[in-house]
Amino acid sequence: MKSYAAIKSQGIEVPKATILVVDDNPDVLQSMAAVLEVLHEEVLTAPNANQALKYLLKCDPAVIVLDVMMPEMDGFQLANLIRKRERLKDTPIIFLTGLGKEDSQMLQGYQSGAVDYLLKPVDPDVLRAKVRIFVELAKKSEMLRRYGELMRANSDQLVEALADTLQAKEALEREIGIRTRAEKTRDRLAGQLGATPDFVSAMAEGAVTLAKDGSVLYCNARFAEMLEQSENVLIGSPIEACINPSFITAFSALFAQGLLGRATAEIELRSASGEQIPVQIAMNPFSTTEIEAVAMVITDLRHQKRTEQMFAEGRLARLMLEHANSGIAVCDEHGGIILSSRSLEAICGSNPQFRNFDEALPLELVDSHGKRRRFSAREVLSGSVLKSAEVAYNRPDGKQLRLMMSAGRIVSDSGHAVGGVITLLDVSERMMIEEALRKSEKLAAAGRIAGTLAHEINNPLSAVTNLLYLLQNCDLDQPAEHYVDVAAAELARVSHIARNTLSFYREAASPVPVRLSEVLDSVLELFTRQLEDKALNVTRRYEYKGEIHNFPGELRQVFSNLVLNAIDALPPQGDLTLSIKAGHHPRTAVPGVSILVADRGTGIPTDLKTKLFEPFFTTKGERGTGLGLWVSHGIIQKQGGSIRVRSSATPGDSWSVFSVFVPSVSASELLHLTASASHTKSVESRALATIEMDEPRDGTIG
Repeated sequence: MKSYAAIKSQGIEVPKATILVVDDNPDVLQSMAAVLEVLHEEVLTAPNANQALKYLLKCDPAVIVLDVMMPEMDGFQLANLIRKRERLKDTPIIFLTGLGKEDSQMLQGYQSGAVDYLLKPVDPDVLRAKVRIFVELAKKSEMLRRYGELMRANSDQLVEALADTLQAKEALEREIGIRTRAEKTRDRLAGQLGATPDFVSAMAEGAVTLAKDGSVLYCNARFAEMLEQSENVLIGSPIEACINPSFITAFSALFAQGLLGRATAEIELRSASGEQIPVQIAMNPFSTTEIEAVAMVITDLRHQKRTEQMFAEGRLARLMLEHANSGIAVCDEHGGIILSSRSLEAICGSNPQFRNFDEALPLELVDSHGKRRRFSAREVLSGSVLKSAEVAYNRPDGKQLRLMMSAGRIVSDSGHAVGGVITLLDVSERMMIEEALRKSEKLAAAGRIAGTLAHEINNPLSAVTNLLYLLQNCDLDQPAEHYVDVAAAELARVSHIARNTLSFYREAASPVPVRLSEVLDSVLELFTRQLEDKALNVTRRYEYKGEIHNFPGELRQVFSNLVLNAIDALPPQGDLTLSIKAGHHPRTAVPGVSILVADRGTGIPTDLKTKLFEPFFTTKGERGTGLGLWVSHGIIQKQGGSIRVRSSATPGDSWSVFSVFVPSVSASELLHLTASASHTKSVESRALATIEMDEPRDGTIG
């Protein structure tokens, strides 16, 4: 058996090894990926067991670094699933845990197929060293496998080569006779042209020798390439088979002239695929005591003809402009637009051609600090060059666009500026998405901080609560006892606020029993200050007081969005109504609970109703991200429910009602619904929401 170094010296290389890291903590996952990247291998990260299984369907990792404690499916369960696959049963697994090295857990880990068991926080050097060992073992095993395949392939190829050699010998003997005659005619043709035979074979033009009867005595590789046929097929065949039928008469006259003396003409050949090839043919006769023939040199005119046609018709520039994805404006020396692309017309909202650029497109340059200044095409004509500059443009229809602009002037052969070219790329949507993502990340970060603070506050709260309890059971005078009771009540409020904050941040891994009345009350308590600032009248109509299985954090997120929108829409001392009652899904008739959030606010204009649930649509300007209703609809739709809205913006009788239906199904059925919703691609699942344009029934909004 050859050594590993000897095998590698033969040029057998293996691709990068794959390292799969599974941990539900994003920070830990990112840090471990950074530690392992220095190994220069492919590092895949999975935040949960489901994502890890998806990766394992596509790749065979050299080693798996697996967290023990994860929601939904822990590390031991995932390891058992991996070991059941024949392809992955020998894959080494390194378990990570932050709970300590208990003997029972370590035994369970090794029974699940672990090769090591590390305690968090893991020393980066230790983790890197252990992973490197298994990566090297995997790469060496793969190299040995490839070496074995190479040896087997070489053996098979040797047998095939012997058989091919015998066949090639027979074919060569047959071809020698044909080649001998062709080479003789080639040599004579080379003599006529004053060139060597090798030069004729390698000519960029086609070279052909025709017998007096019109059969091909010799042709070079270039002529065969033009006709998409082999030289062997062409030699001996009649030349008329290679001529476009429309030009056979003209070629016959040319050939007759070529037998007498030099003749030149333009005709068309026809390739094996039927393409008509314009060529120029130059003929010259030659004869010996053995043969009388005509030598031809054929020049391919296809590229020349296409170029001439495009420039003659002026189509080249127009085709470039029509198919350009960017807005392109070609200006003359005065800044007038003489050529423009269709994309530029879409940016302007009208045809800008033959208008002054500054008038058609009043642009503002935006620097890195957000400061703006007016742009003029005269800057480009004066010699300024712009590359990927950010500009802002307010269209006549009121739409604001953000564009990336590049520009430069056109200089004539004499060195004078004769115009300029300005290209514009619309990046409005991309910038809007980036800004919304930044805002969402800020909100998510704030939520994580709030959850962490609430969690940390609970520890000292417990101590203070115990101390107050002890004081309440001591002999105190009446004023002191009153103060202690007040302090205990206020401390209870702080504890309640901390619990509510944690409930918004934390989410259960599976559905739990939820009272919708408690969810709505906690949302109202969250917005107590906003309700008191506007002195709003809140009416609760909780007809259904039972429990359903659901995700309380998701429901709070949905109703927080709806209640906050209602508060923003209401005037001071306005009316806000919340109701809960049993009902059925409007389309599927599935039993569940219907929750109404109704307000006597400004209402929603008809032209905006269809856009309510679209991402990034907002009527709040800089205060809104345009994601609240879109995310809320996604949550409810995932659970098999629905959101409907009815509204009227009639002055003096304006109102809005958002109706949310939540199915009252078992925990297992709800998990099945959410899993199915994440994969469905039906037309119904792509619909954003149901917008009802009905007027109020009997003058009510409920």
